[in-house]
Amino acid sequence: MPGPESDGANPYAPPGHDGDDFVPGAVEVDPVGPLFSPTQMGVAAVFGSLIGGGLLLQANYRALREVRAANVVTAAAVLATAVLYAFWVAFRHMPFVLLGIHIVTVVTFCVMASNLQRDSYVDHVLAGGARRSSWWVLGAILASAAARAATSFCLGLLLGALHWRL
Repeated sequence: MPGPESDGANPYAPPGHDGDDFVPGAVEVDPVGPLFSPTQMGVAAVFGSLIGGGLLLQANYRALREVRAANVVTAAAVLATAVLYAFWVAFRHMPFVLLGIHIVTVVTFCVMASNLQRDSYVDHVLAGGARRSSWWVLGAILASAAARAATSFCLGLLLGALHWRL
């Protein structure tokens, strides 16, 4: 029998349903657009180098409203690609060295992207979020290839002009 100061409610009963669809223990994230998976970023890095993978990683950061991180990723991808071109100029007569450098950078990018984005991506998917289309991955690969082709062409012209003057 309830005491005089009790309202008669069972203190061990589960909370009543107030019309909210909240599920205890569910993952709650801000609604964002579709995200690229770490696997998609890895594919873009393998076939589109660091620029392709960096485009997708920065797109995820922008979708998550982390603009500063997106800008840092873009700058780092461009800088790393510039360093790769410097290695290309220095070791252009040793293709296996260039291949090794490229493999190490791509694997490093894949591991880094996975570590940076896996939790955000998993939380996004568990909350019902969608994965971005793989057609965008193909677009990032093609954009990266075009950028690298233009850069290679310009470097070839520059090196040819320097060689001609020397």
